[in-house]
Amino acid sequence: MSVSTLGLVALPGVSHAGTATPSYYVSLGDSYSVGYQPVPAPHASSGYTGFVAKKLKMTLVNFGCGGATTSSILDPTALCNDIQYGPPAATDAGVVPPGESQVQAADAFIAAHTGHIGLITVSIGGNDVTPCVNASPTNPSTGRRPHSAVWA
Repeated sequence: MSVSTLGLVALPGVSHAGTATPSYYVSLGDSYSVGYQPVPAPHASSGYTGFVAKKLKMTLVNFGCGGATTSSILDPTALCNDIQYGPPAATDAGVVPPGESQVQAADAFIAAHTGHIGLITVSIGGNDVTPCVNASPTNPSTGRRPHSAVWA
């Protein structure tokens, strides 16, 4: 069982009817957002974000990272290429500069493209509950570093 939160976010800089043509779809989050699939063998595709971008004829800019949690998308020290958090988006990856979080990088991109953002999605939460789902009386911890949920 997996739990994920998918949000559509309205922010300043997002296109509204009658203004500039929206051309960017910004995505943040965990493996759901980047299309990483662990089975049958680890591989990545653009997942649902690539499908949506193509259908809407938008350019996908994906700041997501496999393994991300509600805390790590806000954490400037949570590097995507750190094995703990898994791979970044395989296609249409947005750049998360060193010392910035996914949220900070996405916010900077949105601010730099005011009026051209058509859609923003945040897929996050599954990795926050995975340790609980995998825990058992004989294995109370999966060994992953705990992260507390952050709700704004």
